[in-house]
Amino acid sequence: MVICNDVDLDYFQDLRYLSEIEDLVRQSYMLRPEVWAAIAHRFHDLLALSRRTAVHVRRGDYIFHADLFPSLPPDCYMEAMALTRGP
Repeated sequence: MVICNDVDLDYFQDLRYLSEIEDLVRQSYMLRPEVWAAIAHRFHDLLALSRRTAVHVRRGDYIFHADLFPSLPPDCYMEAMALTRGP
């Protein structure tokens, strides 16, 4: 369980909530071959790295729905980024 500022971050990423529609979700996020080819061409150097991590912050939710999405302190983000470094 990942807890940061008393917020259970695992709740939002628990695959049990998607189990009944997993195939549909995976299919929905599959890139068309021509899109993947363009990304692979443009970001070849990044994709060649042995370790890579993408971060997407839904900033609008934090701004417009602060009552539902409490802001996390920078330390939470730093701790999460440290986890991606590996051994």
